[in-house]
Amino acid sequence: MGYEVEKATGLVTGITALATAVERLVVRVRRAAPALTGVVCLALGSGSGMAAVGSDSSGAPNREVFLYVVAINAGEQSNPDILAVVGADPERPDEYGEILHTENLTEIGDNVHHWGYSLDQERLLIPGLFSDRVHVFDVSDDPRKPTLVEKKDGLRRDSGYVAPHTVSPLDGGVVLVSMLGADTPSTGPGGLVLLDAETGEFVRHFGPGPERAPGETGPEYMYDIAYKGGINRMVTTTWGYPGNVLENPYGPTGDTVSVWDLEKEAVIQIVHLGEPSGATEADWFHAPESTYGYTIGTSGNTWLWEDEDGNGLLDFHVVLRDLPLPCDMTLSHDDR
Repeated sequence: MGYEVEKATGLVTGITALATAVERLVVRVRRAAPALTGVVCLALGSGSGMAAVGSDSSGAPNREVFLYVVAINAGEQSNPDILAVVGADPERPDEYGEILHTENLTEIGDNVHHWGYSLDQERLLIPGLFSDRVHVFDVSDDPRKPTLVEKKDGLRRDSGYVAPHTVSPLDGGVVLVSMLGADTPSTGPGGLVLLDAETGEFVRHFGPGPERAPGETGPEYMYDIAYKGGINRMVTTTWGYPGNVLENPYGPTGDTVSVWDLEKEAVIQIVHLGEPSGATEADWFHAPESTYGYTIGTSGNTWLWEDEDGNGLLDFHVVLRDLPLPCDMTLSHDDR
């Protein structure tokens, strides 16, 4: 995937560098240990438990020394999904690309997909896409051996939404979680919720709930979250209702991207990207005041968004076409 993007254009050099590196690590995860037989699908690999992103006093860049990777069970036997710690420091050849530790989740059938940190990076919150269950691991005491401290059921019951996906930390001891759909016959609409970052407990809806008043503007679809506090904007993406996209043939049904006023928790713009765009991952440039960002779609397209005219609304432009089923995307820290 990264090779195809870099081959296509120099505009987004490095856009999938981390994703490509993690894919290579997963090949090793798949082959690594008999204890992981059947666990072959990567949902997300990321993390920094022992080295902060940035640079040291000499200006040399710091780097993560291991990755947290969640993986679903894809074997014939019924086993829980896992959280794995994978070595990522090339200066430690005995650990590089190796599984250092694994933790089984508590029950079968979560289908873990993404995870997120608490704002202080002391907790990992891992939602189950199929189970609506949230596992919370402490990584402050021993980052190499995460400890399960909470398991929360009831998110569907308490929020009315289903299929938790992206976890993004916010101030105030909460995390923002995207919910692909709702507990309704159509499995829509999608939305956002706030969870307690320590316990995974449902706090409240962010923006509208699944039951909406006439004329109440909210996202119809939901997938990823990309927020930019410095300019008070957030972009959420699409894919489709869980009832349509979480079963074979898994095709996208949504074609809209929502732009939010972050402080007001309100959708201010709905952009139609064209059917079936299936916009998935999204990310802003890291420069604090930048109004640029990207989203990709399972249609094979990549869009650049920008607010060059400063009117608070985002314009979207197709910059790459016909990629071979892009799914995840990460911008390099230098925005190059």
